Amino acid sequence: MSYKNPLHPTSVPNSGFSSITSSSSSSRGSSHTPHPHPHLNPKLVRLPIPDSSANSKWKKEVGRPVAQPIPFNWNAQPGQGIQMQELAMRDIDTIAAHMNGGNEPIYVGPGVTRINFHITWPGYSHLTWSRTLDICTKFGMMTRAQLGVAVAGMFMRFLERARYEQCADARWHIGPNGIQLSNIVLLAVWNPIETMWQADIALKL
Repeated sequence: MSYKNPLHPTSVPNSGFSSITSSSSSSRGSSHTPHPHPHLNPKLVRLPIPDSSANSKWKKEVGRPVAQPIPFNWNAQPGQGIQMQELAMRDIDTIAAHMNGGNEPIYVGPGVTRINFHITWPGYSHLTWSRTLDICTKFGMMTRAQLGVAVAGMFMRFLERARYEQCADARWHIGPNGIQLSNIVLLAVWNPIETMWQADIALKL
């Protein structure tokens, strides 16, 4: 896989979703994507999100979303998301400077100081990942860049655990011969229900 520096402008085709995404989303149980990305690079495949929230304990105990999705883009590449490997490897000042709204405090609802971040992955229904994330720092609310770095860190740990687990769908297999952090693009962090948040991601395959 060739590497291109995302902090410098590149030409991105103006196209819709990959046909792989639409076919895979309905092929194994219920799944959904939180919101459209009509100009997403066709080389990126949206990861279908297993619809765990509809019947989960969160849905029974809480209610509806309280905040809008928080998108992630480089200034030079609007609407294309950010590779998680970049968020994991670059220093926070560089990320914030080149991220669209990188230094802006995030908003996750009135009076909310922590969120429950939940990761689900097709083929790994047996593997549930949920962590509490404090979003209020001593300097105030976490910025968009800080949130992106935190999400990338959680995905690193999730992938490390998943690589030793059995995958029920080979297309989404995680591991040395499958999907790795370098393949994952963070499009947004979104709020299916109250304090529960998930990542909307695409894959660079």
